Amino acid sequence: MKEKLRNNQVRRRVLVVDDEMINREILSNMLSTDYDVVCAANGQEAVDILKSDTVFFR
Repeated sequence: MKEKLRNNQVRRRVLVVDDEMINREILSNMLSTDYDVVCAANGQEAVDILKSDTVFFR
């Protein structure tokens, strides 16, 4: 779902990819105030997310 900002801009998404859960959590928390954050634990999971039209391309 595209979340709208106060000035009618579309909230952007960022994909965080790291094999350490703590790093994903820290980055996600840091970025979540300005972005919709999607996390992946490895490269294959990231590719699968990017190929999916339900996360980044809706």
